[in-house]
Amino acid sequence: MSKHDDIVGILSPAEIDACADTAEMRASATVKDLVHAVAQASAVPAAAIYGRSREPHIARARQIVMLAAHERGIKLASIGRALARDHATVSHGIAAERARRAQG
Repeated sequence: MSKHDDIVGILSPAEIDACADTAEMRASATVKDLVHAVAQASAVPAAAIYGRSREPHIARARQIVMLAAHERGIKLASIGRALARDHATVSHGIAAERARRAQG
């Protein structure tokens, strides 16, 4: 099972990388920039990424945003504020996405 099997049809490995590349085109990507890049690449609406849904494909898109923001040096608390989440939830999301990527 690939690390990306849980979102087949939503985000391919190349699309995940494209999200990061799109956001990196800006000198200082914000969480909002990352949300919109992931939303465009995944067809998960930005409103859903900001929302409360726990559906796997939406949660995965949100966790991709969390990891991408963290990798750009944005603090957990700032990511949490932007996504209306606690910093501990952001930390969990980052760890979950890293674990999925390590499995593949």
